[in-house]
Amino acid sequence: MTNFLKVSEAPKTKFQLKKAILKGSIVVFERDMNRTNDYTKLNSANSILSLWEGFRYDAKFQANENVVNAYLGTSFNYKFANA
Repeated sequence: MTNFLKVSEAPKTKFQLKKAILKGSIVVFERDMNRTNDYTKLNSANSILSLWEGFRYDAKFQANENVVNAYLGTSFNYKFANA
């Protein structure tokens, strides 16, 4: 069981999240809703970094105790954990 970051623990902006991913302090988990209900750890975040403009992340509109999440397109969802 992975302890995903809560909104109160996560970077507040998309830019801060990107810096943390590149630095290696945050690990990214991905779920393709068309294929599975489980989140799998991404070995490389290059897939989301290359499509960063379409990546939607906004921690300030989520409740502080909720697990922070993001999405890309209509079927890809992401959660984050400390490395």
